[in-house]
Amino acid sequence: ECDCEKSLFTIISCLKIDKIYQKFPDLNDLNMEESYIILIRNKNFTSLRENLFFNVSITKLDLSANEIESIDQNSLNETYILDEYALGFNKLKTFSSSYNLEFLYSLDLRHNELEEIDSEKLEYLINLNKLNLDDNKIIIIRPKSFDKLISLKELYLKNNKIVIVCELFPVIENFKRLILSNNKLNNF
Repeated sequence: ECDCEKSLFTIISCLKIDKIYQKFPDLNDLNMEESYIILIRNKNFTSLRENLFFNVSITKLDLSANEIESIDQNSLNETYILDEYALGFNKLKTFSSSYNLEFLYSLDLRHNELEEIDSEKLEYLINLNKLNLDDNKIIIIRPKSFDKLISLKELYLKNNKIVIVCELFPVIENFKRLILSNNKLNNF
């Protein structure tokens, strides 16, 4: 059952996303003109399909604790996430940023199945301040992966399988918090 409350922000908190689709079978996208906080947490949501959120300004999008394996690059068409994007506790093997995440402040990707970090997939996150990649399966951090994250202050990478991080953090002098505990680091 969904609880929807209309105020300055609209908050959608759903235990079962399939119930929304049962009540609104023709729902293909969500067109909204205000800024929204959207929370969708359940165990049946496995992917973000194309145009699911279309032309929306979202302050916080929380899709944690689902079983999301993939995100269609067009699922957030013309949608801007202005503050937080939470995708923790899912089954993502990869994540790619897009132009509409350029204002994003915080990205939570903890407890997924990510295996590598690559600068091309993070290139639009120029205003990102906090990135949580704890508890993934990250072995590889590609050179210059964080170079374009010029605003990054907090990076969480604990409980991964990272072996080497040399020459990967040219922006490290800006960091206020770098957590690398419980990895297999050889040198740092």
